Amino acid sequence: MDLLKITSASFAAIFINNFVFSRFLGFCPFFTVSKKPYFAVIPGLAVTVLMTLTCAVLYPLNHYVLAPMILEKYLQTAVFVFLAYLITQAAQFAMKRIMPYSSGEIFSYFPLLSSNCAVLGAAFIIINENYNIIQGLVFSFSSGIGLTLALLMMSSVKERIDSPHIPAAFKDLPISLISAALMALSMYGFTGIFK
Repeated sequence: MDLLKITSASFAAIFINNFVFSRFLGFCPFFTVSKKPYFAVIPGLAVTVLMTLTCAVLYPLNHYVLAPMILEKYLQTAVFVFLAYLITQAAQFAMKRIMPYSSGEIFSYFPLLSSNCAVLGAAFIIINENYNIIQGLVFSFSSGIGLTLALLMMSSVKERIDSPHIPAAFKDLPISLISAALMALSMYGFTGIFK
């Protein structure tokens, strides 16, 4: 895989095929993100790491164990969900061992991440699109960066949409949905840059 293909695949995963704006995955952290960018970056980077780790573990398992035994049709979903949960719990355990005196705000995101559809969605997309391991790692890492970008965009928008000039009918979720639609439309403008 040459550098141009890696660059175009990364650009597409971050901007064009963004998990939130085009694949509709990762809405849970997207709509519950805080107004502070710091609290948007933490779950975004955690999802990026978990997506990449999940790809690194699940791709060989599917390719060398489930597919040769013709079990991927029957056990793929159950194995992927279980292993994504185990990877999330192992990452939480490792972070608690590495940073024992850190604040609990980092660890409060892990229960949400263990059931995050973006982590599982990346694994299924990699398998269904027949990516190799390098393409899968690039895709999962870039998709996590795209999710982080979406969280940062939404946190900056949330700072501005709490103004008193918004009508009561549009407060909270309706204005968030309108803002998300406008952000998705702006991301759609990147379509066609790489052919």
